[in-house]
Amino acid sequence: MTDVAVMVVESFTRLLDSRNYEALAELLSTDCEYEMRGNVIRGCAAIVDEYRRSTEWAFDVFDRIEFSSNVNLESQDSARVTFFDELHLGSHDHRYKCQQILTMLEDGRINRIRHVDVAGEKVALEAFFAECGVNRPHH
Repeated sequence: MTDVAVMVVESFTRLLDSRNYEALAELLSTDCEYEMRGNVIRGCAAIVDEYRRSTEWAFDVFDRIEFSSNVNLESQDSARVTFFDELHLGSHDHRYKCQQILTMLEDGRINRIRHVDVAGEKVALEAFFAECGVNRPHH
């Protein structure tokens, strides 16, 4: 992966964390695919909308959310991003971790995103939601 591609992936994480969806869309190819837990979302607009809906739901529900991430190169054309979401609701706090593998085209745009659940994280998140009385809508 070139230095330019690394900058694209790091930009992707910053734009996602800052909820700058218009700029985020510019980093995705028009036929990008996002695979998550057996579902595939196709197309730049649909993927950005999925990120937007999920993030805006979280900001509507939680008192405070803090995002961080790190990027590790996987190959010449892919990187693994580990996302950390610090969720705060009343006296309840939870740190959720997941990963996404981003694959790049030669022109530097992202053409595939694959969500990877970290062992135990989804169950722990669901337990946190139950503890807080939060119901996550299904898209």
